[in-house]
Amino acid sequence: MVLFTDDADYFGGHVLEQRPIYTTRANLIYRFDRASASLNVLYFTGGQTAVDGVNRDDRIETWRFGGALTIDVDLHHSVKLYGSRGVTQRPGTNYDILGMSWQYKWGAGL
Repeated sequence: MVLFTDDADYFGGHVLEQRPIYTTRANLIYRFDRASASLNVLYFTGGQTAVDGVNRDDRIETWRFGGALTIDVDLHHSVKLYGSRGVTQRPGTNYDILGMSWQYKWGAGL
């Protein structure tokens, strides 16, 4: 959940309010010998705004699906390839993500 506070000086003294955004996420992970793969689903909704008490028609509702592949380089280092895509969205919050990251694990790793 993401919470917001009111902006009492929105564009010259107007009051902007925003309702919370609620999220839920599910991951299905399979661990190989030196790698792991995951499928992910994310849903978020809410965030409707109001200016001076007048509601706007801007509530967010989005489903996203994605996946990741993490490959262990050694005990402390791994490379992660990931991506996700919006499937349904309201309003216009659709975007695609592709990325790669280098991860460092402290301690003995998991």
